[in-house]
Amino acid sequence: MANGHGGYRKPTNPAPVSGPGAHSKRTDGKQPIMDVPGGNYGDRQDLSQLQAGAPLPQQGPLSTPAQPATLAQLTQGLTPLSAPSANPGEPVTNGAALGPGAGTSALGLPTPNQQNASDFGRYLPLLIDRAQKDDTPQAFKNVVRQLIASM
Repeated sequence: MANGHGGYRKPTNPAPVSGPGAHSKRTDGKQPIMDVPGGNYGDRQDLSQLQAGAPLPQQGPLSTPAQPATLAQLTQGLTPLSAPSANPGEPVTNGAALGPGAGTSALGLPTPNQQNASDFGRYLPLLIDRAQKDDTPQAFKNVVRQLIASM
């Protein structure tokens, strides 16, 4: 100890140590080159060269969080309930299945038959195959029959 080998030694730049596991940070100041398994022959080398040629940006200091919006900012542009109607000649039931005004056809939505055909059309062969099995519950068979009848 008398010859100068003991005592505190100041760590070298940029950082003295790294945290453990998932909390670790690089101490050499560079981003690691990620190795992705799989892919075609030669893809790994191409990926490594791309990463080395365009290094990722280093993480800077954490930014300050944004200030929450005020109530006036959140309600700006909303129509209050006490405002006069923008469509005074239109009944409130317009687009509903009941009451005066256009029915649900005014909404431009697909009819249930169109929706069933588009949603279940690609799965129908699988559903029919499963419904024909002996161990299939009767309720499932009934649903498949109703689906076929609605198409």
